[in-house]
Amino acid sequence: MSFDDYNREHIEKHGEPIREVRRHSAKQISYKGVCPSCGAGSQYLYDNNGKGRQFRCKFCSTTFTENVTRSDEVGCYCPYCNTKMMQHHDRSNYIVYRCENRNCSYYKERHAMRGTAQADSLKTSINQELLHYNYREFKFALGKIRNAEDRYPTPSEVIEDKRKISKIHADWRCLGLILSYYVNYGLSARKTALTMNELYGYRIFHQTVVNYARLVSRIIQPMVDLYPYRMTGNQCGDETYIKVRGIHKYVFLLSDTTIRIITLYRIYDQRDTPNAVKSIHDGLMHYDEIPDDLVFIADGNPIYNADQLFYHINGIDFEFHQVIGIKNKDVESKKWRPHKLREERLNRTYKQNYYGTNGYDGLEGANRYMVLYVAFYNFLRRHSSLGSRMPVDEHLFDDCTLMHEKWLIMAILFSSKWVI
Repeated sequence: MSFDDYNREHIEKHGEPIREVRRHSAKQISYKGVCPSCGAGSQYLYDNNGKGRQFRCKFCSTTFTENVTRSDEVGCYCPYCNTKMMQHHDRSNYIVYRCENRNCSYYKERHAMRGTAQADSLKTSINQELLHYNYREFKFALGKIRNAEDRYPTPSEVIEDKRKISKIHADWRCLGLILSYYVNYGLSARKTALTMNELYGYRIFHQTVVNYARLVSRIIQPMVDLYPYRMTGNQCGDETYIKVRGIHKYVFLLSDTTIRIITLYRIYDQRDTPNAVKSIHDGLMHYDEIPDDLVFIADGNPIYNADQLFYHINGIDFEFHQVIGIKNKDVESKKWRPHKLREERLNRTYKQNYYGTNGYDGLEGANRYMVLYVAFYNFLRRHSSLGSRMPVDEHLFDDCTLMHEKWLIMAILFSSKWVI
């Protein structure tokens, strides 16, 4: 509480304000400032150790000193009151500093909002009130958020993958049909192999289906990630989970909900701030120049608040809107909920396909399937909200109408343009 709050409580309880500290004329303190915590004047401060080096506030019992050390000079300072902030939490990915000054203008403004119609804006995702100014110091840098698993296959690796596909025992039509059943219709590898055997007479094993899918995934990944999509400024992000060998893994999806393009897809072990930062970074890579009207929409997960601060520190700014809960309790949620619902629908559609595959042995296989699904969603799937058109409708498949032919054209012809 501030000095005024302490004084008001004392008047209500005792009928008079707090009295000043009584001192002998020979024991006057040298400090003429105010308490750094509550703002009480020097007339309410004690000489705490009798040597004029440490002082204690009569109101809030805070102890402090005038002596400035190197550790006092170095640190984070509140932009509202210029008070040095104290370490509040030490998380695995960042450190939280908090301004403890109850006389800070930021604290006073938010404290005055309690009990009003704006009180809900003070609450965090765990229903606590955030009154003090907080600052996060991140333990990772923007230039190091990409890791080895994000690299694309080299031209020589793609050539080797195409050489392996060229040596398949069946014909090319078989490869296109396998991808159609396995990705478009969400059949498991065993059901796909059985379908190929019983309907078309191709005798293949389920492991062959998985091998073909992984090879095609490696070939078309640069095309899926680097294609010049005609993006808008609205990006909606969400995360869901799947199980890999019975353990929860987290799927981060970012999409342009206006034109139905998936801009980011990745499955991680953890749902934390660095992985969310990587996800937004990969989504921003689709822009030649980040638009001034870029808007990011997400739910109430606090990792996205940390993301916005992280990018602001690194000179990248965007509007961030949160859609909280399942009911529109505020204007922001009501305005942006349609975008969030489309993202939820995307999550549901993907999981329906993924469950049909009966899962994968590891993250590498799950992410390989994700590449194929995004290729199908962006280039091959017709969306009713787009008038039964595909999101990338640039006459890429004018010469063919059958789905297995489209898969072959995308995997063999188009993908060659995007090898890096």
